[in-house]
Amino acid sequence: MLSDGGDDDSSAPARFELQEDPSFWKDNNVQVVIRVRPLSSSEISIQGNKRCVRQDNGQSITWTGHPESRFTFDLVADEHITQESLFKVAGVPMVENCMAGYNSCMFAYGQTGSGKTHTMLGDIENGTRRNNEHCGMTPRVFEHLFLRIQKEKEIRGDEKLSFTCKCSFLEIYNEQILDLLNPNATNLQLREDVKRGMHVENLTEHEVSNAREAMQQLIEGAANRKVASTNMNRASSRSHSVFTCLIESKWESQGIKHHRFSHLNLVDLAGSER
Repeated sequence: MLSDGGDDDSSAPARFELQEDPSFWKDNNVQVVIRVRPLSSSEISIQGNKRCVRQDNGQSITWTGHPESRFTFDLVADEHITQESLFKVAGVPMVENCMAGYNSCMFAYGQTGSGKTHTMLGDIENGTRRNNEHCGMTPRVFEHLFLRIQKEKEIRGDEKLSFTCKCSFLEIYNEQILDLLNPNATNLQLREDVKRGMHVENLTEHEVSNAREAMQQLIEGAANRKVASTNMNRASSRSHSVFTCLIESKWESQGIKHHRFSHLNLVDLAGSER
């Protein structure tokens, strides 16, 4: 994430379209995508339309200080990109990886007020992406996930394919792990064992069967997050949150029983005012 308030170029920024390229995500294990947000109304009232960054193309951005500094990333999304377009480029391939049995993680990192929570959660109170253009990456990911699950079941019905999805939601605040789906559970412990790997002991898990149920867990947990007023944001997230879905699938093929599972982690990091 990169917010673009500053004191240089006042001209309207150029627009760049992101291209959907599924092979890009298959060939690279880790990708860094920068999203430039529009200037806020308070920034415009103080400094007009002056910006401190300039996007050069779909992969690079320049800080217009003295001297100028240019940075290159896997993708750079300009301030005009829609939530849906960003989801198609970054979210859809991640869901496909999880369906294939690979663990996936997406997290938003950036300064307070740069738009992390807007990107990851967005407007989750007013419906899914079918009727709400402002909802974020997480609800879109889960709607697409369950559509893919249903489609996979229909295609592979002769293999007795079944899926199980379990959701958990935690936050890390003041170096303590808290259960957002059970606010009474505090100071949970991080453990490691052979079967489960790294996990949070006694973290609440709810089985969900569709996107609506997953969204309900997300909304309930998000309401329990720690927020506070900062210089950049009146309701800034003051904790790291991790929404995880464990996806298990079972099927039979040529008399052999198969079992596959993957973790889908969606992380909203607390912002920094530095």
